[in-house]
Amino acid sequence: MTGDGKSEVMLEKSQSIGPINSPGMTEDPGGSEKQLSRTNVEGDQPALEAASSEAHSEEEQPLEEWNKPRKNIIRIVASCYSFLILGMMDSANGALIPTLEKHYNLSYLVVSITFLAPFCGYSISAMLNEWIHKRIGRWGVGLLGTSCQLICNIINVTAPPFPVYVVAFGIAGFGNGTIDAAWNSWMGSLKQANQTMGVLHGLYGLGGILCPTIFTSMIDNGIKWNYGFAVLIGLGVTVLVAIGFAFWGDNAQEYRKSVAKSRSDSGAKGGNLFNVLKNPVVAITAGTLFMYVGGEVAMGGWVSTYMIDVRGGNPLKMGYVTTGYWVGITVGRFVLGFVTGHFKHEEILFVVYLAGAIVFEVLFWAVPSFALSAVSAGVIGFFLGPLFPTIIIVAVKKLPKWLHVSGVGFAAALGGGGAGFAPFIIGIIANSKGAHILAPFVFALMAGQMVLWLVMLKFF
Repeated sequence: MTGDGKSEVMLEKSQSIGPINSPGMTEDPGGSEKQLSRTNVEGDQPALEAASSEAHSEEEQPLEEWNKPRKNIIRIVASCYSFLILGMMDSANGALIPTLEKHYNLSYLVVSITFLAPFCGYSISAMLNEWIHKRIGRWGVGLLGTSCQLICNIINVTAPPFPVYVVAFGIAGFGNGTIDAAWNSWMGSLKQANQTMGVLHGLYGLGGILCPTIFTSMIDNGIKWNYGFAVLIGLGVTVLVAIGFAFWGDNAQEYRKSVAKSRSDSGAKGGNLFNVLKNPVVAITAGTLFMYVGGEVAMGGWVSTYMIDVRGGNPLKMGYVTTGYWVGITVGRFVLGFVTGHFKHEEILFVVYLAGAIVFEVLFWAVPSFALSAVSAGVIGFFLGPLFPTIIIVAVKKLPKWLHVSGVGFAAALGGGGAGFAPFIIGIIANSKGAHILAPFVFALMAGQMVLWLVMLKFF
């Protein structure tokens, strides 16, 4: 056989057995190598598919931004406006406590029931938020929550009998809980979460400023206290329109589709309330928020009474101390929220902010000075301000997306329940021991938050 003949035979054999490169590799005309998964032996194919599936599930989905898609801009504006009203609703009772005591001739114990009613509403919403989202979507949740607030304000503008007043705030508590869960879980998952959550909760704090100021000013000028609810009715109608427009299309089908995809990607099998509560991050987040919001609203609700009974302040003017406290919270959320956005470890800054609040709480409690107590109330608010959004942001980062509404939503709603429970307990104790119990009670709640948060840092 000639040399040319041998070459032809060798060429044919090489073509029949394929390339002599390592399995799965071939040469293109330019000499570069490309991976061809189809050239693997058949027995390796399932392994490759499994690896591909695993890689896909671990791949992070790109986060939405405050302006991408563009519809998020109007949704953020509407959510922040909604939280402004939420802050006004949560601070209304605190501003009215001295007036309610006189109008209905009530003791501390009985008037504190006005705080317990929202707690009941919040607690119910905490258990039902995921179920409600699946059936009416964020659009429906926003309309439902705002409608509950409107019902409360329409009832209370008539200065109804005290039991009816209490029930009305229970309805508002349910609505507040659904709104809390919806906007916190959504905005906490955005790329610029620290900044957007700072603004969101800053508007909540602004609502906490406006409501005591409106009610106190009206009462100082001889206007009936219940007419303040007419202002809330007017604002509530505009919120209803804003939410309906901004979240149009974000219905139950869209929500279920999003959750189903995130569960499929993460391999999750279910999202009922029992499975949600088994997650330790959800449990710690809920406990921390419960104590945080409880202390925040207890301070705002009882500080005017404390300044009157313990520090000897003018009953007609102490509503402005409450306003100063909420100013501190608002400024803290706007300023420290943006500061936090420049750091990667929000969980460490939480410890720093909370430690600052504890220091000034001790001064508020231990130093018998009217001026120092008034100033300390505002500084406490400043350091407390960024804590709620920081807790939510850390939880969102630690939890899979399918737990954002059911898990973060549950924690946020239960935290809102603290807004009713803690002030109610203070009312019970103050009825027999006096209003001075406020300072040590809030200090204990702050210490409890620190313990739970350090557990989160250590183990999760």
